[in-house]
Amino acid sequence: MATASKCTKGEKEEDYGLHVWPCAEVLSSYIISNIEAFRGKTILELGAGTGLVSIVAAKCDAKFVILTDHSKNDTVKNLALQNCMINGVSEHTQYRTLIWGVADDNLFSLPSFDILLLSDCFYDPNVFEDVAFTISVLLERNPDACAYFSYQNRKKVIYLLCIV
Repeated sequence: MATASKCTKGEKEEDYGLHVWPCAEVLSSYIISNIEAFRGKTILELGAGTGLVSIVAAKCDAKFVILTDHSKNDTVKNLALQNCMINGVSEHTQYRTLIWGVADDNLFSLPSFDILLLSDCFYDPNVFEDVAFTISVLLERNPDACAYFSYQNRKKVIYLLCIV
């Protein structure tokens, strides 16, 4: 798995996807521990970053996995695609750009899915409403889907509780 270096103070938000965050490791471990729930399913991941969670889902015999990220940084997209290739899951994955909170063709053209995955997408209270909007639209369009997310308790946990 290719990743960029450790986060640095003052790093730009568009570079966050260059790192494997602890929440991605936790959600990946959950998928491995519950492989039957993911086998044969079509999966959509929001905020895929390096692609770890999506790659694990694909390796656990998901039917197809759509990785999305809102980054304007092509390096994030290229890293995720490279990681899919290195791990032999390119044929079962697809990468899409998706900006949270924006109702556009990128959101409405996503294929139907069985499982929605989010790993550390609630990292900043300023994005909570946009993430919640995107989740709401996706689950409304896929009423039989379920969602799994991992979240790191940071300073502003109260904000997450307010929007759920």
